[in-house]
Amino acid sequence: MSVKFLRGLLTFFGWLWIVGIGILLLRAGLKLFDGSFGQAVYAASSTNIIVRPFEGGFWDANHGQVRVMDQPILAGFQLVLKIAFLLLLARVFFQLRDLLKRIGEGQMFEDANVAALKNIGLALSAICVLSVAGAVIVQTWFLSLIDPVDGMILHPSLSWDVDGVNNIWMEYSPPISALILAILAFVAADAFKRGKEYREDSEGVL
Repeated sequence: MSVKFLRGLLTFFGWLWIVGIGILLLRAGLKLFDGSFGQAVYAASSTNIIVRPFEGGFWDANHGQVRVMDQPILAGFQLVLKIAFLLLLARVFFQLRDLLKRIGEGQMFEDANVAALKNIGLALSAICVLSVAGAVIVQTWFLSLIDPVDGMILHPSLSWDVDGVNNIWMEYSPPISALILAILAFVAADAFKRGKEYREDSEGVL
């Protein structure tokens, strides 16, 4: 697989995330136009298939979602989080593209490559922080809007079930892969920096 092909692939995915932002904004605009923007949705799961209303919202077992109505600020916050994720992903792919371009031109241990790898690590770290913080904020927000109902409990992701009731958990998967990739990016940045220093020392001796 050639460097040129990889660069083209990275460029494609980088712009794909940008297009995704445009689609999100278009959908938000359409929802604002028809008055449905205030609906906020969060993935959830339950061991029981029951469809019942909450006070202030309802559990939809058919779709695996908790939804609340007339909450435009919450829906807007979720939209901002999604846009931030896509922007950070686009940055990672564009940084990788430029890194491969320089390596393909024979510029291996350069300051620009060290900076690119650090930027990739920072972007991936920001994705991790936004993911965890966003999940905590959004889940807490949903829980504050939905009052408990007899025989049914809505839980945040980190919680234990309660016997004798329909337990519903708000779903969340920690960004483990992004965290690992961030660590690898910082390690690679340090390796490139040491390679640059070794090259400069070698050139000084010669």
